[in-house]
Order: sequence, then structure tokens, then C-alpha cells
Amino acid sequence: MALSGLAAIAAVLVGCSETISGTPQADPAQAGIPLSPTTTSRPSRTSGPAPSATVPAVPTRTTTPGGVAPAGTDATCADFGSMDDAAKRALLVQLGKDNALIGQNPEMWVSIADMLCSITSPTALVKDVVMGKM
Repeated sequence: MALSGLAAIAAVLVGCSETISGTPQADPAQAGIPLSPTTTSRPSRTSGPAPSATVPAVPTRTTTPGGVAPAGTDATCADFGSMDDAAKRALLVQLGKDNALIGQNPEMWVSIADMLCSITSPTALVKDVVMGKM
């Protein structure tokens, strides 16, 4: 993990070393933006009841997508990689019962677990990987 941290720092430093030529243009007039405000007339409003606006109903999720997590939460990264999305989410929902951060957004943690499992040992437990015990 320390090696990946050093690689990230090196990437940031290399990315910041490029000099951009040219003259900064903080003045809107130099950028070709007119300084005088433009005025537009608004149509006058007639008295009477305001028009009613209809707002479409927002769909809500009434059920959680299905999927059965492997027995308990002892799935390895190799197991996790072979699961479908519903099973991955079910596993992270189960892990979220012990970790409020995971429980708040298991869909995001599915992506994080996929990424972390791709760079760790296939025998590593998913619960250890996402909770930083690797």
C-alpha cells in the first residue's frame, strides 16, 4: 500500500510541473466579454390566478435489488469477482450492517471493493479489504 501512495504522490508532482505559456486574462474585457450589462424587457404579468404547474411524480425504490450473499461475509476477492452485481450488492449490504459508512451507500462500495480486489490477493476476504485490514 505504501508503494501505491508514493506512486500517487509522484503522479501529482509530475502533473504539476508543466508550465503553461501565455498571458493570464483576468480582465473580462481582454477575454472579449462585454462589460456593459444587457437589458431585456420582461413581459408584463396580468392579474389573475397563477398557472398551475404539474410536477411529474418521482419514482421511488420500494424494494431492494435481490441477490444472495455467500454464506456469511467470508467471501474472498476471487469469489467477489465471479459474483453478479446483485450478489455483490447483497454482500456489501451485509457488511454495511457492521459498518455505517458502507451501510450508507453499498452501491458505491461495490465499485470500491471491485477496485480494491483487483489489486490485492484473490484469497483476501472482501470484508478485510473494504475495511482497510489488508
